[in-house]
Amino acid sequence: MKDWHVHIGQYFEAYYDFHDVFWVLKNNGVTEAVVAYLTPRFDDEKHSLDFYHAVLDELKEANCFAQDIGLKTDFLHWADPFVLKSISLEKIFSEFNYSGIAIHPLLHNWTKEHPLLLTQIFEFAQKYKLPLFIHTGLSEADEPLQFEKWFCKFPDVKTHLAHCKDPDATISLFSKHPNLLGDTAFCPHDSYSKICKAGFKDRMLFGTDFPITHWYEQNKNADYDFYERRKVMCPKRVGFVEAVKLYFYNYSNFSGRSTESEFGWIILFNMLASIPFEILDLIVFLTTKSLIYTFIPSAIWVLATLVPNLSLCTRRLHDTGHSALLLVVSMILPLVALMVFFWSLVLAIVLWFASFVLYIVLIIFLFMSPDKKNKWGEPAESLGPKNGIVYGENKETDATVINSTSFTYDE
Repeated sequence: MKDWHVHIGQYFEAYYDFHDVFWVLKNNGVTEAVVAYLTPRFDDEKHSLDFYHAVLDELKEANCFAQDIGLKTDFLHWADPFVLKSISLEKIFSEFNYSGIAIHPLLHNWTKEHPLLLTQIFEFAQKYKLPLFIHTGLSEADEPLQFEKWFCKFPDVKTHLAHCKDPDATISLFSKHPNLLGDTAFCPHDSYSKICKAGFKDRMLFGTDFPITHWYEQNKNADYDFYERRKVMCPKRVGFVEAVKLYFYNYSNFSGRSTESEFGWIILFNMLASIPFEILDLIVFLTTKSLIYTFIPSAIWVLATLVPNLSLCTRRLHDTGHSALLLVVSMILPLVALMVFFWSLVLAIVLWFASFVLYIVLIIFLFMSPDKKNKWGEPAESLGPKNGIVYGENKETDATVINSTSFTYDE
């Protein structure tokens, strides 16, 4: 069975890890899936490019994992105008084996604000015989008829209209453009029935929009502004390379939150990065035979990473719901103990013991699970097997999806 509409990545506050999503698909009889990494809307080139490169690394991991479990995956490049202005599609497709291109008009107004880039996308798809996937809906921003000019100009480009919520527009386009297909993801039963009765059942592909269906089931009563809330979202679980990039990118950022994975990878990074400096310490000692100069290389590294380490610890404490004041006190207390040592030995010992206890508490806080929404923001919550992801579940929108009662997550 092939699911033509699957996502991985960040959706609002929920992060859908590719391991979890692919296992759900595999365990429920899906053998092939068309996958698009959920992409937020950025308003500047820098953040768009940073996100593009971070996602690229994760897609490579996702592709390897899918191969390992025997799930055939066709990954889509989710087009971003800021990225396309800096990186050509030829370069993008040389960096990863994408199977097609996805366009989301709610995130970017392609027909009005970026028509030339949209034409380039169609030209590229035509040249390399790649399919296009276009999000469609009922609003003016994502109604499918706005793309008809390009459907006429590029009749050889297979274009997949996701959702098909507007049956009249879908039927009109299907009747004039044989290169168009649709899918059942979040497509209301009435709309699907109307399209089928018009003779286009064979043009409607099976798609679930999983795991977005799960998110809406969990947040059925939430009031979200799609456009605003899809701005500036980042993956929760980052790999080693992404964590190091974030570490230096947020060099002096003492606000916001950092995740467990980011914090853990940086501990490993600091351990590995300190090894060359320790070797230099030994070389200096063997050369000078003096302890005065021995630890200069390590001291340089410690000073260079002091600020980013403090900022990362601050954000990690924020993520667990604790103030960075604890970090400040844990740094000051030993210095105070050292200052009073020559005045009162007993008081110094008490302060050092208090510092020791405080360090233990600090370590516990740093490795705690993330707190829920707090004054430092909302966590990018991870949903794994024990959170009960149900494949195809979509009770709120009455869409054409798999019967949720027959598909459960096998733990």
